[in-house]
Amino acid sequence: MLAAAIFASSILVILQPSMPNQSAFATFPGNNGLIAFSKDGEIFTMNADGSDQHNISNDPGFDYAPSWSPDGTKIAFTRGGEIYVMNADGSDQQRLTNNAADDGDPSWSPDGTKIAFSSTRPGLFSGYKIYVMNADGSDQHSISPPTAENEFLYFPNWSPDGTKIAYSTSGHGGFEIYVMNADGSNPQRLTNNPYLDMYPNWSPDGTKIAFETDRDEPNHNREIYVMNADGSDQHNISNNVATADMHPDWGTHQGVTPTPDTTPPVVTVPEDMMVEATGPDGAQVSFEEEPSATDDVDGPVDVTCDYNSGDTFPIGETVVTCSAEDTAGNSAEETFTVTVQDTTDPDVEITQVVDRRNRVLAEGDMTPTPYVRVTFEATDAVGIENTECSLDGQQPFTSCTNPVVYDRLSRGTHQVTVRATDEAGNTGEDRFLFTIGSPSAATAPGRP
Repeated sequence: MLAAAIFASSILVILQPSMPNQSAFATFPGNNGLIAFSKDGEIFTMNADGSDQHNISNDPGFDYAPSWSPDGTKIAFTRGGEIYVMNADGSDQQRLTNNAADDGDPSWSPDGTKIAFSSTRPGLFSGYKIYVMNADGSDQHSISPPTAENEFLYFPNWSPDGTKIAYSTSGHGGFEIYVMNADGSNPQRLTNNPYLDMYPNWSPDGTKIAFETDRDEPNHNREIYVMNADGSDQHNISNNVATADMHPDWGTHQGVTPTPDTTPPVVTVPEDMMVEATGPDGAQVSFEEEPSATDDVDGPVDVTCDYNSGDTFPIGETVVTCSAEDTAGNSAEETFTVTVQDTTDPDVEITQVVDRRNRVLAEGDMTPTPYVRVTFEATDAVGIENTECSLDGQQPFTSCTNPVVYDRLSRGTHQVTVRATDEAGNTGEDRFLFTIGSPSAATAPGRP
């Protein structure tokens, strides 16, 4: 039954000066499986079956309204109109608020970084307002909607996703339940009747809100109601006319401490990639698929990689590491390799060959002069390491620069070979064939 998952107290009311009617408070088990509650002005803890009750606050002040931190390591509570926090065993008690106003009803944000509370800081006659502070007590500020200037706001309770806060207000003749954004904007009224609707408490999935009300005829006994998060379908789930049912606190899984999430996300990365270099810096690489990660509890989670799609990768092998972490702190990583290689031969072109008379020779031409000047170009996307030349296949090639000159050539047919080598060892060549003839055999420039 739905009521079985909600912890409610049926106990006497204790009146505190300058505070609204307060009851002995209990908060459902934290991650350590204990229930914190107030008794005789002290904070106690006990096991879920009621055994092993211990006074953990041990202070002459009046301590009440305990609230577990989400990780179960700390308890916020009210003492003498101020908010305190202590370790789960009662040690290291720290005062978070310090002013003449009444501060109470502490409520932790789901991520444990903030505490919402009610306060009379504007002045008692201005009513209680909802405040928020960091978990260490810093940055205390009001988030009460401007429209609630003349209203009393109590009992803040964060939604499970931390985006909204439910609260009670007494500015409408009775107590009503409202919900607003976590920054105080967009207040929405959920209940509307002249009786007491108080102590809103969200369901773990954020779809419903339990609350205390005395609206039922004929005796207006305190009962536990549940409604949808938008205020619809308000109905009684405690149905107890014998005594008062108050202060609902919605646990998880019928009050059983949830199993810790120890499973890391599953990270998916592309297959290993091999791409051709486009310049001396390597190549801009677009991944074949975007890295992603999915967690059993959180669903899709963010992935961080030390290289991203579209980055320029250097020549050689680069191991890309992608990691993801879920909200429980479990992390995982996967890797893949991007190899940028240079397998493209340099482009070599003999652009011009002239003889001593500056006659431009075409491939296969004859010249009577035993001299040629060979102009060439060698280009490569990554870069040319060296250029070498050879005449008539002579080995080894000898280093040469542009232009290269050959003189005192013997008569006959010759071939010049220009070779370029890039930094990866790829080579490209171009050749030019020409003939050195006798002056009588050669055709003079400009004559048929």
